[in-house]
Amino acid sequence: MNKYINVFEKNKGLAKQKGLKENVVFIMNFFLYKLIFFGLAIYQLLLIWVPAIFEQMSQK
Repeated sequence: MNKYINVFEKNKGLAKQKGLKENVVFIMNFFLYKLIFFGLAIYQLLLIWVPAIFEQMSQK
C-alpha cells in the first residue's frame, strides 16, 4: 500500500489537480465571505436609508 501512495504523491498531474482544487476552493470561500459581508452591509444601509428617503418624499 505504501508503494501506491508514494507513486501517487509524486505524480505531477495529481499534484496540479490538487493545487487547482485548493485554489478553486480558496477563491470560492473568499468571494463567498466577501459577498456575505458586503451583502449584509448593504442590507443594513438600506434599512437605514430607505425609510428616511420615503419619509422625505412623502413630506414633499
